Amino acid sequence: MELGAFGNVKATSGKSRLAHYMMNVVYDLGRFSTSKSVEPFIGIGLGIANMELLNLSKSSGAFTDDSDTVFAYQMFAGVRVPVENSIEMSLKYRFLATTDASMMDRLGNRFKASYGAHDLILGLTYRLGGNKKKTVVDLPKPITVAALEFAP
Repeated sequence: MELGAFGNVKATSGKSRLAHYMMNVVYDLGRFSTSKSVEPFIGIGLGIANMELLNLSKSSGAFTDDSDTVFAYQMFAGVRVPVENSIEMSLKYRFLATTDASMMDRLGNRFKASYGAHDLILGLTYRLGGNKKKTVVDLPKPITVAALEFAP
């Protein structure tokens, strides 16, 4: 979260931090017909987030140092590309947001703060044991039985 205006107060220094914990549902859309290796996906997530405003100040002095835990949600879409049997790369767009957190300034006044971010994420995944859905199983070769000739 970037420093900005909170109500009619403009923050000039301090930090903000957001730690979030999500449960996600991901839906694989299959493969593009033109490229068998590009796998698109979409997903949503619900969870909680702890928002902290640390020593947020304005030019005339300290403003707030508070935190709150609130409901958080995210929506994302992206593509995966297998590199090898155990490795894949992904590119994902994500929108992450929270509901309003209830904060208190140094004078005891309550105010609301929320979080929203648009992210572009490049990922690299290593699957222990390989990717099972891409593993090709070699079937045993059929057994050829020689024809037997009987003596008259």
